[in-house]
Amino acid sequence: MPNVAGCIPVNVVTWLSRLGKFGYLGVDVFFLLSGFLITGILLREMEASQGGVMRRFYARRLLRIFPTFYLTIVVCYVFFPGYNYIYQSLYLSNYYFTFSDGAHPLRHTWSLAVEEQFYLLWPVVLLLSHRLRKMRQLPVLVCCVSVAGTFVQDVLLPLQVSDPLSYRGLESRMLSLAIGSHFAINGVPRLPIGRVIAGVLGLYAIAAVVKLLLMRNDVDVPTGTVKQVCFSGISSLLFVLCYHSKGGLRTWLTSPAARFLGRISYGLYLYHVPVLFAFGVSHMQVTVDSSVSLRTLLAAYMGSAAAAIGSWYLIEKPLLGLKERFALRVTAYDWGLLRNPHSGGTGCGMRRQQLPHNNYAQGSDK
Repeated sequence: MPNVAGCIPVNVVTWLSRLGKFGYLGVDVFFLLSGFLITGILLREMEASQGGVMRRFYARRLLRIFPTFYLTIVVCYVFFPGYNYIYQSLYLSNYYFTFSDGAHPLRHTWSLAVEEQFYLLWPVVLLLSHRLRKMRQLPVLVCCVSVAGTFVQDVLLPLQVSDPLSYRGLESRMLSLAIGSHFAINGVPRLPIGRVIAGVLGLYAIAAVVKLLLMRNDVDVPTGTVKQVCFSGISSLLFVLCYHSKGGLRTWLTSPAARFLGRISYGLYLYHVPVLFAFGVSHMQVTVDSSVSLRTLLAAYMGSAAAAIGSWYLIEKPLLGLKERFALRVTAYDWGLLRNPHSGGTGCGMRRQQLPHNNYAQGSDK
């Protein structure tokens, strides 16, 4: 680095951001976890057979997501006027930013829009399949529809439209959400670590080859479909590895620090881009010819963390107390069904250890 007095050359930041293409994988893991957790929550409630599943689910999601989300929109509207906030408030920012490339303090909310669209549709579909006793096959069907839809986009739309659409569209991201749901319904398989590593490296190699082919103008590759399948596959393998992990990894994942990070993760994700935007150091604002002050960068990230922690204690945690009014009341009989669904009731054949959390009796939620 040519300047050791506290500035980071942006070409270094740019190089690091290219490693951030792994961010595609990170978002994929996020969606897979979301599908896994939300489906597990819905299954728990359907197994208890108490009715009112939809009312409880949507009421808890409203209390968990909406207050901080719309507060962030209001704050951004006040401090960053002149930007369009309509599509963000309607949870349609994933499609809005597909066709809008400009800088925006809430550009990252596209992933929250995908998740909310999934929340709107999935409980209805899952409840219907549960009543028709077709739940086990449902995630596989959704996966097939998602891949087919992304492939059709690749074929019919120009690359400058199909590529960002496959990155942000519900129809493509639904693949990872459905895989997570499949794990919640049918269980998480055990795979030897060697196969997991080989699978991850192989899928990365395929994605890299496709990237190289795209550099040739005479080669037409369905890039959206390939990235969708490869990164969803990698996410699945990493999830399986972590789910059955032992030793140090499991110790860290269940540590108080990791649990606290999980509690503030929603606020941390929601606030970090507006805070970076306010400091002028977001990826949308820096250029190749400029430098970023290390002090400013650290202040921005510390501000994001402080906002997330404050939001948890002042807004999110108090509101979580209201969620108990919509919590599932698990009776001794229902708890027995959850532990052994073959003993009666409407169980879908899940084993207790396949449920994504161990605190169901308290009505825990994502």
